[in-house]
Amino acid sequence: MKRNIAKRILLPIAVGLAAIMGTNSAGAQGSPQLKIRYRLEHQSDTRITVSTVEEGLKDIQLNLINSLVFEEGQLSESDFAWLKSKKDEFLSLYWLTIEDSSTPIPAECFSGLLQLKHVLVEMVTSIGKRAFSNCPNLSDLYALKVQTLGEGCLSNCPLLRQVLIPAVENIPDSAFTNDGSLSILGLSMPPSVSPNAFEGCPTPRYIPLNDSKPLLDAYDKSANNGLWHGWTYRDVYFVIDETETLPYTTMVQVAGRQVKIPIREGYHVENFKWYKNDEEVPGEVGYPLPLLENSYYSFTMPNDNVRTKGDVSKNLNQLEFNPNGGLGNMDRAEYPGGRGTTNLPKCTFTRAGYTFIGWATATGATEVTYTDQQSIPRIRCKHGVTVTLYAVWKKTEELKEFTITHQVKGEGGDLAVEKADGTVVASGDKLPEGTIIRVRPTPPVPDHELKWLTCTAEGKTSELLVDGWYAVKSDMQITATFAESKQHVKIWYEDSVPGGRIEVTAEGFPIEDDRSSLDEGTTIELTLKPSEGYRSRAIVISGELVPLTGNKATYTLKGQEAEIFYCFDRIPTSKPKPQPDPNPTTTLLSAAQVVPNPFGDLLTVENAADVLGYQLLNLQGMVVASGTHSGGQRLQIATESLPTGFYLLVLQSAEGSTTLRAVKR
Repeated sequence: MKRNIAKRILLPIAVGLAAIMGTNSAGAQGSPQLKIRYRLEHQSDTRITVSTVEEGLKDIQLNLINSLVFEEGQLSESDFAWLKSKKDEFLSLYWLTIEDSSTPIPAECFSGLLQLKHVLVEMVTSIGKRAFSNCPNLSDLYALKVQTLGEGCLSNCPLLRQVLIPAVENIPDSAFTNDGSLSILGLSMPPSVSPNAFEGCPTPRYIPLNDSKPLLDAYDKSANNGLWHGWTYRDVYFVIDETETLPYTTMVQVAGRQVKIPIREGYHVENFKWYKNDEEVPGEVGYPLPLLENSYYSFTMPNDNVRTKGDVSKNLNQLEFNPNGGLGNMDRAEYPGGRGTTNLPKCTFTRAGYTFIGWATATGATEVTYTDQQSIPRIRCKHGVTVTLYAVWKKTEELKEFTITHQVKGEGGDLAVEKADGTVVASGDKLPEGTIIRVRPTPPVPDHELKWLTCTAEGKTSELLVDGWYAVKSDMQITATFAESKQHVKIWYEDSVPGGRIEVTAEGFPIEDDRSSLDEGTTIELTLKPSEGYRSRAIVISGELVPLTGNKATYTLKGQEAEIFYCFDRIPTSKPKPQPDPNPTTTLLSAAQVVPNPFGDLLTVENAADVLGYQLLNLQGMVVASGTHSGGQRLQIATESLPTGFYLLVLQSAEGSTTLRAVKR
């Protein structure tokens, strides 16, 4: 059964958001009371019934609110004014839903909310100027009954991907400026659109359409100089090893273009299947598909809607060991793909007069890539590839000796260093270059823990793995630091966001996302690294705005989790001075407007005293009505014979002309 694609793609998402937030719009329309539901960080939902938003939220820590749902009742202008006055305090607001209220959202009401990601407004019919602008994390907005958008209402939202606005009649200036991720724009019939509405957005814009020829024709005829395109679409989903299903993904693509299906590093897809209208059509898009650049599959989008399915499995590869001048045999080792590490086997090759110092990936290399028995990260390669490692040798008489020292700081544990054969290495011992040592801190006593295990070599300090194997390449100072156990704080953050990335350190050591937790009370250092054309904007940690000094900040860990959010701003660029408009809007006509708009069998222009003549054009550029005006504040044009749709009304005065947009219903 064919259905409108905008509804098919986007409405389930909107419904899903409502389901997640627990939508219940049984509502008391017009009731002076508001039913509000909110959720604080790491807590369950709280429901309140109040007369005003201020009454309900004034005693709440606004910076800890994750979700905010207005379930029933009409929000007043005063309610929105209070929300606008407090918006800088909503540092953690992630979900915003307005279910029952139809009150217009005023200008700049929710602009600049740092963590706002999902917005669903069900009954609102108007969104004001810049109402959701400069929200760096905003991902989707579903405004099912909004007819009017204000200028810049969704501008400068770099992560905004999906917008469902099926009732909108006009897309104004700067509505989606610099929304570089915008990929799906859900509309019904084509609205009028400002030439500047999508400045800084990807080209083309993607509009979900079904196979209805009239709808496609409508967009073709109102192409607006290429601003609109009607695309077919595709659904992509994979099944991992027949047990785990990846999130269902829908994307929009134009027929004839190359579609890329990304795949995780270290994995490949088998048994690709293609479906057209739920019927399998193998081979139509050219498969089996080659894995390109080890990261994606590609095919040419056909003229039909397609779905793909496949089994995603880890790459299975082998490691081959080349003696590179030595003697002996070593069996190949399996080398699975995916994330993680692989332990190399002990080298059993020998070479008279030489000492084995490690492995390299090229036969003539003199520098070691991997040491003996090292735990190595997975090498990027396609499924079924054999990776060869070459032994690296050094003349025994040329080997240097290096001093190994080790120490324990604090109380609660000890440290042992030993060679591969189990021989203990005392602090101060000298070992030949290439010797493999193992670093083994003892288990700490009760109520104590190993805080740091570090090595300083060649002037650089780095963390070591417990029970890790290391090759001696220089003098080494190994330190194990023990301390009393404290509350641990888990750190979460994204490595990069639009506009830049972040570096997090503690006591000089890099702290990676999802790594081991740190002690409560530890001070972490945060450094923002803006990309070219961007500047640092803010860092928020668990609802707390962290002061920035330049691009740097510090924060003392507390609680159980530290979720780090950060963002950047575009640096404004100087624009050329605007050139004079050859057909300027005259001051005589500046007040003229179509009222009502949309119009019916009669198009009425108010404030038309200075109008001398007019032309009414359809979106194909054809003049469908014209005439003169002899004065009077009101101009009326008979339009009962015209079809419904969008029209341009050109008004002429003694000074010049102006163009108004109008819609007939």
